[in-house]
Amino acid sequence: MAQDDSTDAGTTETSPLGSTSGQQVGSYRLLRILGEGGMGEVWEAEPLYLESLEASKHLHGEHHVSTLGTVNLLAMLYIDQGRYDEAEPLFLETLEARARTLGNDHPDTLDSMNNLALLYVNQGRYDEAEPLWLDSLEARKRVLGADHRHTLHSMNNLAVLYHVQGRYDKAESFYLDSLETQRRVLGDDHAETLTSMGNLANLYDRQGRYDEAEQLYIETLEARRRVLGAEHPATLGPMGHLANLYSMQRRDDEAEPLYLETLEARRRVLGGDHPDTLSAIANLAGLYDDLERYEEAESLYLESLEALKRVLGQDHPTTLTSMGNLGSLYTRLGRHSEAEPLLAEAVAGVRPRPAPRACHHRRHDPQVRCLPDGAWPVR
Repeated sequence: MAQDDSTDAGTTETSPLGSTSGQQVGSYRLLRILGEGGMGEVWEAEPLYLESLEASKHLHGEHHVSTLGTVNLLAMLYIDQGRYDEAEPLFLETLEARARTLGNDHPDTLDSMNNLALLYVNQGRYDEAEPLWLDSLEARKRVLGADHRHTLHSMNNLAVLYHVQGRYDKAESFYLDSLETQRRVLGDDHAETLTSMGNLANLYDRQGRYDEAEQLYIETLEARRRVLGAEHPATLGPMGHLANLYSMQRRDDEAEPLYLETLEARRRVLGGDHPDTLSAIANLAGLYDDLERYEEAESLYLESLEALKRVLGQDHPTTLTSMGNLGSLYTRLGRHSEAEPLLAEAVAGVRPRPAPRACHHRRHDPQVRCLPDGAWPVR
C-alpha cells in the first residue's frame, strides 16, 4: 500500500519519506528494503519482475545475487498487493539461499530476515516477527555498527512492532534511542529523522498524550514543508496525522480544513486512484460520519470503495474495510438491506492482520481499531 529515495535491487534500503516510502501498517512506517513508487506503479510491475526473474535465472542461475534480488522484489510486491501466501515462500527461499551462499551476517541476508518479519507483521504474526527483528538488530549492530542507517531501521521496526502490540514503554524506548542517534548522525531535517519523529508522535497519539503528539506532528510538518515543499507526499502525511489528532479531540473546525487540504493536494499530486488519496478520502468521510453529515460521508465512502475495488481488488483488506465503513453508515441510517451485504462481505473476507492505513479514528465506533496514520516498519 501507504509511498522517495531510489534503491539498488537486493542490497539497500530506501529512506522513509512520508507516505510514499516504506510499508505502512496503519500509521506505522516500516523502512523498506526494496521497491519504489506508489501502489499503482508496483501493481503494474509484476509482469516486469517475472520477466526479469526468468531472464536472471537463465543467465545467472537460481541462487545468483541478481536472481535473489528480483525474487525479493517480487515478494515485496505481493505484500503491497495483500498476497501474503504467495510472498512467504519467496521470502523464505531468498533468506535460505542468501544465508547459505553469503552467510548469516551478510547485509543481504539481514535484509531478507527483515523483510520476512515485515510479512509476519502484516499478517499479525507478531511472535514470529519479533525474534527475526531482534536477531537482525543484533547482527547489524555487530556488522554495521550502532549508528548505521540499517541498524537504526531495525530499531524503528522493533519499536513499530511493540507499538502495534500495545507494548508502549518498549516502543517509546526504541523510538527515542533511534531518534537521538538520527539527530546526531543524520541531522534534524533528514527524512529518516522526521519519520522517527512522526512514529513517536503516533505513539503519543495512541496513548492519548495529545499535547506531546501535537508538538511533534507540527514540528515534523513544518520541517517537511521547509525541506520538501508544501505539496510533497511526505509533507501531506503529517498534515493528515495532525487532522486525525484534532478529530480525536473533537477540534473539528481545525481538523476539516487540514483533511480538505490534504485530500486536494493528493488528488493533484498523486492522482485520484493513489492509495494515499483514497486514505485521505476515507478520513474525510469518517469525519463527516462522526459529525452526522451523512450525505457527504456516503458520497466519499462510495467514491473510495469504487476506486479501491478498481485499484486493489474486491478482496483486498483495505477494500473490505471500506465496505465495512459504508455498511456501518447504512446501519446507522436504518438502511439495513443495503448494509447487510456489505458487512457480510467485509467480515467474510477479513484476514488476521494489522488495521489498514485508510482507517479513520471513529469516535462513535470504538471497536474499530485504527493505527496512528504515519508509522511504518522499514523494508
